[in-house]
Amino acid sequence: MRCHMKLVSKNILNLLEEYCGVYRNPLGVEFAILPDDSISFAAPWPGLEDNECYELGFTFETDKIDKLVTILQISTLQQLNSVAPSYLLTLYHQGKVVVNCIFEQKRVYYALDFFKIGTNAYAVGADGEGYLVSDPLETPEDFYRYLWKHGRMNRRL
Repeated sequence: MRCHMKLVSKNILNLLEEYCGVYRNPLGVEFAILPDDSISFAAPWPGLEDNECYELGFTFETDKIDKLVTILQISTLQQLNSVAPSYLLTLYHQGKVVVNCIFEQKRVYYALDFFKIGTNAYAVGADGEGYLVSDPLETPEDFYRYLWKHGRMNRRL
């Protein structure tokens, strides 16, 4: 099994190199080799309409390609094309990926990254400070509301 994972990992790295370090699958999930040679994937929240002030999506970053293969539970290169944003929402609830929420309007920018440990959700700001989130976070509006409330409380919004 370990040998097979190494082969899948190598095939993913080859694919990324073939696409100059960035590959977007047919479902909109983007895989990339970052400047520090770490591997990431990112995608917008599934089914979310464009919002002129808010962005909401998922990210995952690791320095080990094998960890990406394990997190996504893929065993072939072709399965990379079936990784959907809705699956990333499931991975968020399992505590494996981060939800990024950004408010940007004119000269105002505020962002929080959300992650889960067990049943608890946490938010981390650009300053690296972490906060236990007591509000339920299920819908995009829940994330936007928390970001807005947190930004107002910290006099950033």
